[in-house]
Amino acid sequence: MYYDIMESVLGPILLGHNGEGINRVHFLGSPKPSPKIDNWKKLSRDPLLQKARKQLEAYFSGKRHHFSLPLSFEGTDFQVRVWKALITVPYGTTWSYKELAIAIGNPAACQAVGGANGKNRLSVIIP
Repeated sequence: MYYDIMESVLGPILLGHNGEGINRVHFLGSPKPSPKIDNWKKLSRDPLLQKARKQLEAYFSGKRHHFSLPLSFEGTDFQVRVWKALITVPYGTTWSYKELAIAIGNPAACQAVGGANGKNRLSVIIP
């Protein structure tokens, strides 16, 4: 695992990737526990982390509305389906858990969709 920390208008953000794609966007001021990075390697000049940083900076400044990054999902098949559906939500709009459940073909899974949303490790990139 590789990581770097960027400063943003919302505070410091830990960005991580596993060699396949970005797998962490974590606000360090968040009440959610930070990922353990004891055995991770800090790479400030890593091309993928630099690309993620630039896209996040453009997003926070209002110049970007979607991301073009390789992503690496770490979760159950159900969670990954929810996260992939979240990526399709148009910029500036919101979907209810019910709408997301319908989008993944399981209209009765509203509560489970909410749980998957709470386990999203790619905040901002996956709204």
